[in-house]
Amino acid sequence: MSESPEPKSELTLGEVASQITQVLEMNDLLHSELGEIKSLLKHLVELSLALKKTELPELPDDNDAMYG
Repeated sequence: MSESPEPKSELTLGEVASQITQVLEMNDLLHSELGEIKSLLKHLVELSLALKKTELPELPDDNDAMYG
């Protein structure tokens, strides 16, 4: 008594279209989030470069003005 294999469930055209729509929505979301990350990284680099240009001058070691 051999068992017959279970029939594979076939997707309907509507189900495939629905899944494609979900994938496209996820793609759009990821694209927008990657754009935000790129923008934030650009701002961090600009800030880092600006801080390097405006480094504070170092005080000399013999500056003991607090002690008179």
